[in-house]
Amino acid sequence: MSMLEADNSATFVGIQKFHDADEHSVPPLNEDPTQIQKPKSVRGVYKALSLADPSDEQCAEAFKLAAEARFVDGRNEDAIELFKEAELLYGQINKSHFGRRTVLGRIGDVYLNNEDYELALEFYVKTLAMTQNVLGNDHHLVECQRAAIDSLRSQLYFDNKDQPKKILVESREDRAQAVNVQVEKVTREWRQSLGDDHPDVLTTLKSMGDIYFRGEEYDEALQNYTEFLRICRSVKNNTHPDIIPAIINIGTIHLSNGDALSAIDFYKEALRLKESIEGKKNCGTVYAHLANAHYEKGDLVEAKHLYQEALRFTKDEKGSGHPEVADLLMKIGSVNEENGNCEKAMKLYRGALGIRESYYGPNHASVAESMNSVGSVHYTRKENHMALRAYLAALRLTKEMFGDDHIQCADILVNIGNVHLQADELDEAIVTYYKALRCTLTEYGKEHEKVADVLNNIGVAYERNEEKDLALDAFTEALRVYKTINLPDSHHSVTAVVRNIRGLRQGSLLDFLIDEIVGACTIDPQSINAVANIINEAKSPDEINLDVIEETANDIKETVESATKAITPTTDSRFGALLSRTLTFEDKNLQEILN
Repeated sequence: MSMLEADNSATFVGIQKFHDADEHSVPPLNEDPTQIQKPKSVRGVYKALSLADPSDEQCAEAFKLAAEARFVDGRNEDAIELFKEAELLYGQINKSHFGRRTVLGRIGDVYLNNEDYELALEFYVKTLAMTQNVLGNDHHLVECQRAAIDSLRSQLYFDNKDQPKKILVESREDRAQAVNVQVEKVTREWRQSLGDDHPDVLTTLKSMGDIYFRGEEYDEALQNYTEFLRICRSVKNNTHPDIIPAIINIGTIHLSNGDALSAIDFYKEALRLKESIEGKKNCGTVYAHLANAHYEKGDLVEAKHLYQEALRFTKDEKGSGHPEVADLLMKIGSVNEENGNCEKAMKLYRGALGIRESYYGPNHASVAESMNSVGSVHYTRKENHMALRAYLAALRLTKEMFGDDHIQCADILVNIGNVHLQADELDEAIVTYYKALRCTLTEYGKEHEKVADVLNNIGVAYERNEEKDLALDAFTEALRVYKTINLPDSHHSVTAVVRNIRGLRQGSLLDFLIDEIVGACTIDPQSINAVANIINEAKSPDEINLDVIEETANDIKETVESATKAITPTTDSRFGALLSRTLTFEDKNLQEILN
C-alpha cells in the first residue's frame, strides 16, 4: 500500500520547477456536464442521482465517493473520470471549494499510481495553486504541500528531457525527512484548532502514516495509523474511505517486522470490514495480503489457497490481463517452486511474463522480475545456459531502468554468480559476486544482512577455488556483520556461515582450534580479535597467557587451553599466522578483483 490512498489534497503538492508558471492560476472549468457526451462511469452516477433530488454539494460528493471506490478497486481510468466530474461540480459551486482542491490532489494520486509522473505532478501543482490563492503563500498548509512534493521529486528520476520517468529507492531517510517536520506541525495545529474528529485531522493523520510508510519509517507510520484508527472508532466512523487501507498497512508493518501472526489479525479485520461494506467481490487485494502473511509464516498450503482465492476475485474484478493477476501468478509460482513443482512454477511465471509484457511493454521492472523468476526455475533444474540467459535479460532491463549499481541489480548478480558456481566457473562466480557486493555496499553500507549474505557467497566460491585463506576472510567478516546487527545464533544465515567456517577444517587439531574460536566468538565478535592477538603474540602454545582472556569468554578460554596442549611445534607458525587475522574484509580485495 502506498501513502497515496489518503483522501487528502495535502499529501502531494507542487514543486518549484513545475509551479513557476501556474503558481497563481486556477485550472479552467470544463463544459457543463449536460452539454457533452459523458463516459459510461459518469453517466451511471448521474442515472443513480436522478432517482433522488440531491443538492449540488451532494452531487459532487457522490462523484467523489464513487471515484474513491473505483480507485480502491484498481479501476483507475474510471476513478480519474469520476474525480474530474466531481472537480467540475465543486467548481460550479465555488472555484475555490475545498472539495475541488481535494479531488485535484486525488487525480494526481491516481496518475502516480499509474506511474504517469508528469501528469501526477501537474495535478499536484494545480492543488498547490488553489491552496495558495485561498490561503496565501505563507500558510502552513502551503508549506506542507511544498515540502511533500519536494520529497516526491527527490524520489524521481528525470530523463535528459527533464521528464519524470520512475521512482528511485535510495536515500529513503533523506527523502522522508523533508516533509515530516511540516506535516507534524500541521497536524498539531489542526488538532488543537479543529478537534480530533475533524475530517482534515483524520486525513492528515492518515497522510502522515502514508508518508512514513513509503519512507519505510515503520514505527512512525504505525503511530499515525493507530491514532487515525482510534479516532475513527471513537466516533464510530468505520466507513471512512481510508480506514481499510490503514488497517492493511498496519498489517504490512507487522509483517515487515517479522510478526506474521499480528499481520494476519489485521488483514482479517480489513477483510471482514471490506466484505461488510462492499461484499466479497472486491476483496482480491486483501486476500493477497493475507496470503503473503501465511507465506512468510511458512504455511505454504494456506498461502497457496489464499493466493488462488485472490486470483479468482481479481480476475473477476479486473480481467485476466490485469497486472495484479500477473502478480498473483508470480506468488503462486513461488509457492510451487518452493514445493519442488518446477514445471508448474515455470508455467505460472511465463503466464505472468506474458501479461506484464502485454500490459507494460518489454521494458518494465515487473518484466525483469518475471525473467528473474524464470531463471530461478532453470537454475533449480540445473539448466545453466537457460538460467544465465534469463538472468542476463533481467539484469539488462534492470540496469536500463535503475542504473548499474541499483540494489535490484545486486540480487540478480547474486543469481548469476550462483549459476557460474553451479557450473564450476569459479572465477566468473567470484567476479560476479564482487559486483553484487559493490551494489549492496552502495545501498546499505557495511553493516547490513544482505552484505553479509553476499560475503558468504564469496567465501563459498573461494573455498571451491581452493583459496581457503580468502574464504576464511569472507566467512568471518560475514559472521561479524551478522552479529553486529544482532542476528541470533539460531538464525539460518548465522548457522550457515558457521557451518562454512567449520567446513574449512582439514582434520588437524590446529584447524579445529581455529574453527572453535571463530564459532564460539559468535557470542561476542570483539573476542575474535582479542583471542587472536593473544595467541599471535605468543611464540609457542605454552606462552599463551590465558589469564588475560576476559571472563565473559570462558568458553573460548577453555577451548584454547585444551587445544594448545595437543598442538605440535610444526604447526605453531601457521597457528599464529592464521589466528592473527583482523577478520575484516578489506575493500582492496574488491578492487583487485574488479580491476
